[in-house]
Amino acid sequence: MYKIDPHTHSLVSGHAYNTIKEMAEAACKKGMEVLGITEHSPKMITLTTDEYFMNFRAIDRNAYGTHLLMGVEANIIDYDGNLDLPDYILENLDIVITSMHWQCYTAGSRKDNTKAAIKAIEKPYTVIMGHPDDGKFPLDYEEVVKAAKASNVLLEVNNGSLLPKSFRKDGKKHCIEMLNECERQHAHIVVSSDAHSDTAVGEVSYAERLLHDMQFPKELIVNEDRMKFDSFLKKL
Repeated sequence: MYKIDPHTHSLVSGHAYNTIKEMAEAACKKGMEVLGITEHSPKMITLTTDEYFMNFRAIDRNAYGTHLLMGVEANIIDYDGNLDLPDYILENLDIVITSMHWQCYTAGSRKDNTKAAIKAIEKPYTVIMGHPDDGKFPLDYEEVVKAAKASNVLLEVNNGSLLPKSFRKDGKKHCIEMLNECERQHAHIVVSSDAHSDTAVGEVSYAERLLHDMQFPKELIVNEDRMKFDSFLKKL
């Protein structure tokens, strides 16, 4: 089990079911060192606002026995990779994930989607590209991996994409394609639960099984090691 889970949601994300405290306490009980609370940004149907993210200074990052990273899963909103939060908010967050969601982004051609992903990756505050495995948004993984490596951005292996009933399209197939390209280019990845409830915090068994079966190099998995993971946060 990884002791760092960078991508989870509390109930303010709109379709998650526990408080920040409950998520953190669940992480602590599982012996986790770091938990990312990365709420969906405002263009999703959420309870978040710009002011919500601006007031994260009010939260004690070490109150519940697990270090919290308070951040966002920001929505890519167009083919230029623009996000639905301004830079003056993003620069003050602990962690920024950028993702494509059908509610906020209209899928284009493989070329359009790849351009959008790369432009989002190149944003100065992006740390992780979230679930780049969804076949609803076809990507050129050679180009996306190349951009992520150049920008020191992590590509996510999202356990939620690998669930048997995942709503993402062909998540496992595309994750394998991405991982093969990451290994070829020696690009780093991060493993996350994308938990929307406290019981799912740190639950990455499908991702672990896939990485094991592929014999993916452990040195490319950054949340195997706290210092390695922290080095990717220094850009913020």
